[in-house]
Amino acid sequence: MDFLGVFQLILKLKNPNDRFMRIIDSIGKRELHPFDFYLSLSQMEDQQLDLMFSGLLMDERLCVCESFLHWPLQVLFLDILAKLSRNMSEVFYRQLFYIILYEKFNTGWFDYNYVDLVKQIWSSLSDYNKSKIKEDRIFLYLKKVLDYDGGGQKPVSVAFIGLYKDLDI
Repeated sequence: MDFLGVFQLILKLKNPNDRFMRIIDSIGKRELHPFDFYLSLSQMEDQQLDLMFSGLLMDERLCVCESFLHWPLQVLFLDILAKLSRNMSEVFYRQLFYIILYEKFNTGWFDYNYVDLVKQIWSSLSDYNKSKIKEDRIFLYLKKVLDYDGGGQKPVSVAFIGLYKDLDI
């Protein structure tokens, strides 16, 4: 995939609406490298960003979130999540936790403090969303992360999370 070509195309588009539409089109296709995606978004005005984020489907919102889980963009993740997560159900958060738990465990958790990130996301959820997630199988794994105090081994192993991958979510 020619990540640089798509980014260069977006930068060359003079009309902000054309750039906006090209960025929207690239989200679900994952045509932009995460940092280039960030740079493309940074070219947009806040009003355009809000409009774009409010019109995204759940899967597209998850793609945006996933882009901001790449180094060095994690520091922006909670701000992006706050814009994206308005009116999102427990299904969105369950999928988001799955992405963080499964994908980031594969990196060894060395590029960012994902334990704290998971805890911050959890603390921001409504009681309703928390109760629905607690009913799901992922909560067995999520609880280990939420209970982790920072000492000793990481809260769960990749193999343990890998078991969840084989389950229907």
